[in-house]
Amino acid sequence: MDPQPSPPAPRPAGGPPDIRRAAAFVGDPDTKRAVQAALPEWEVEAHDGNIGTAVGVLASVASPELILVDLDGVPYPVGSIHELASVCEPRSVVVALGSWDSARDSRDILITGVADYLVKPVAPARLREVVADALAGEGDRRGRGRSACFAGTGGSGATTLLAATAITAAARGRYVAVLDLNRAFGSLPFLLGVEPVPGLDELLESAAAGAPDPELVDVARISLSDRISVFGYRWNRQLPPLAPVRNVRHLLADLCRRFHLVLVDPEALGRAAVLRACNVQVLVSEPTRIGTLRFAGAFAALEAASSAVQVRNRTRPLGRSDVRKALAAAGAARAPDLEIPFDETLPELADRGHLTGQLPRRLQKPLGRLADLLDAAGAGQPQPAVSAAA
Repeated sequence: MDPQPSPPAPRPAGGPPDIRRAAAFVGDPDTKRAVQAALPEWEVEAHDGNIGTAVGVLASVASPELILVDLDGVPYPVGSIHELASVCEPRSVVVALGSWDSARDSRDILITGVADYLVKPVAPARLREVVADALAGEGDRRGRGRSACFAGTGGSGATTLLAATAITAAARGRYVAVLDLNRAFGSLPFLLGVEPVPGLDELLESAAAGAPDPELVDVARISLSDRISVFGYRWNRQLPPLAPVRNVRHLLADLCRRFHLVLVDPEALGRAAVLRACNVQVLVSEPTRIGTLRFAGAFAALEAASSAVQVRNRTRPLGRSDVRKALAAAGAARAPDLEIPFDETLPELADRGHLTGQLPRRLQKPLGRLADLLDAAGAGQPQPAVSAAA
């Protein structure tokens, strides 16, 4: 990281009030000229350097409306972007520029939350277009993911449904993070065919004051594929401490900058707080009388929330008349947003502890609808609010 340079001189008083302010931290002459040509009507404070220079400068002054940062010369751009986010005001829009030109590199940079990433050489017309889109909000929405917490009563199949949704969403082009917060034994990683690695407790601890340590994010995850990353507690005779809700919120906010979907399996202890920390609550019920009664008792406060998605998951072969009678007897008033049909091969796959591969054909369409529903349901919701009092 570059040493911190001196802060820029304050803007002279009495300037035109309608001029928009930007800061550019660029290292090569060609890109500097492209920035000047793309933003002739902006007041641009130009700095020699890269994103490391930007972190040093903006740590001591208010960040402008638009920030252009060069990623060249930085060994770990994703970590540097998170450092920049920690010193920028929320209203600031960041456009990254650099020579990293592979699809994987571009994807990793984009999902950190930057408005856009342009590969050098930068064309002024393209930069101007990107800035216009970013300020209109399109870039911010593109780089922001959704968090969804799955919860149900015992036997409803919520964890199995989460694992199947992760596989389906990844197959449909999403980058997915799966977060299992069960400290005693999290079955979710094993359903996905991976064993959790150590580090989730340290990762959550590092999130106490804000964004977690980006290096710990990489240490604590295991990749099921290039589109699915899994986080979970490794089994230990001694349980790690229960993470404060504010730490979970900080981690969710960070993962939402890295992934399209963050799917969470909460621990029973503190489950309600984790549900509310996510953009979407996926409430899973089993269409039997006892299952519906348990569901109503557990989720009465959340069932009518605008961000809640109610899923009726058929975990056993019941006829339609049986289901109607059971729900009527239990007084179920609300129709579910989605119904997952029974397929005997899914429980068999879950019993073997391995859901990877081709999911049952009759489940592919409803699971695809659920993945799409999570995107749509979270679109109007704010990102997890971070409160020191949480």
